[in-house]
Amino acid sequence: MAGAGCIGTWLGARLQAAGVDVTYLGRAATQARLAKGLTISGLGDPLSLAELKVVQQADGPFDWVIVACKRTDTEALLGAIAPALASQPTLIVAQNGLGAAERVAALSGCNAQPIMVPFNLVWRGQGQLHQGTGGQVMVPKALGAFAHAWGAQAVEDIQGVLAGKLLLNLNNAINGLCGLPLVEELSQRGYRQVLAGAQKEALKVFKAMGVKPAKLTGAPPALLPYVLALPDGAFSRLAKELLAMDSQARSSLYDDLAAGRATEIAFLNGYVVAQGEKLGVETPINRHLQALVREAERAGQCPGLGADALLP
Repeated sequence: MAGAGCIGTWLGARLQAAGVDVTYLGRAATQARLAKGLTISGLGDPLSLAELKVVQQADGPFDWVIVACKRTDTEALLGAIAPALASQPTLIVAQNGLGAAERVAALSGCNAQPIMVPFNLVWRGQGQLHQGTGGQVMVPKALGAFAHAWGAQAVEDIQGVLAGKLLLNLNNAINGLCGLPLVEELSQRGYRQVLAGAQKEALKVFKAMGVKPAKLTGAPPALLPYVLALPDGAFSRLAKELLAMDSQARSSLYDDLAAGRATEIAFLNGYVVAQGEKLGVETPINRHLQALVREAERAGQCPGLGADALLP
């Protein structure tokens, strides 16, 4: 397990509970956090582990390595675990956006397989990991052996799944910039209209790329922007699945801004902008959101912006 943050710890813990020998790679702070075991709470199945094997250096050999760090930390992480890669393990890439597994494969020289983890996780204290939103992990058929431990669905078109998730993750920037809990943000039509506009741009980019995003919510991807733009009452009735989350859950991008860390905006809205530039598709809303997040990164804080400020 490389990069034992929230997602990596969740994935490793589920495997460990299923009887797999798991080693967690983390800094000293991670060792201290998990020194007395782990409890997972929230919307998923609860889990408690009395002991986890956490190390600061992993030399291997390993059969499988889960890469679950932020996209911005990928190169540094792979360099740190280079000895463990000498045996050519298969790398399971649990990162946001499209192209993550391809980049990991190019940097490591190993076979890399992407998975999609849809939910938000946060630390709630010493050894306490909380799942604030719902959804099902999805894996490619090649990783079907892991499906049971993760409660996952094995799919034929994992790229379509990743594109479908990226459509939803375009909200990460909006949530980080407004600072509201996700339920409160998504209950306000103004913020949803910003997200709808960003998704419409992304759908045009995906069409130009020849990528068909998978349906991950009650609405097909092509209709999702129109559902988001509905008046509040109609939206709340039709989109109960989207609003089924912890009342205080926020996006990981909000967590990064609040902690003064670099965000993954380049791999979310920034990916849409970059691909749009290559393909001649205009993406003004995603470009504006990316610029606002970069400004918030420089300021080292969540700016608490209203919906009107999020449109160019």
